[in-house]
Amino acid sequence: MKKILNYISGFTIVLSFVVLAVIGYWKFYPYEPTTFNTEIFNVLNPVVKQGGYVVYEVDACKNMNVKPIVEVWFVDSIQYLSAETFAALPMGCSVTRIERLVPASLPPGIYYLKLKITYPVNPIRNLVIEKNTEKFRVIKSGIIDL
Repeated sequence: MKKILNYISGFTIVLSFVVLAVIGYWKFYPYEPTTFNTEIFNVLNPVVKQGGYVVYEVDACKNMNVKPIVEVWFVDSIQYLSAETFAALPMGCSVTRIERLVPASLPPGIYYLKLKITYPVNPIRNLVIEKNTEKFRVIKSGIIDL
């Protein structure tokens, strides 16, 4: 009986070290799920009507097959929270065009998009990256383009 208790004790100690090593690896490993090649994302249509779409380019290399959660704010002097979405960047390096709906109730003005990208890289850790787009102008949807 005493021999079995010694084996159980030894197994518990070894298992504890293995669990601590895995947790330490998860916590401190320098994950890099996506490498962005530009500091600020380029906006392709600098004038957008309310209810229309702002289109911007993301030049990035996706290194891990992890679906990030993206929170988007329209920012002028006030931040307007838009929808929370999952990003759909392909694996590898690419330039991806992304369309974001401009709410019809968003006041006209000059804005940029602030993106908070959260990567759940493992069960105990999320990596958060914040990026911005170039500025663009939102105009009333009733204005006629000439």
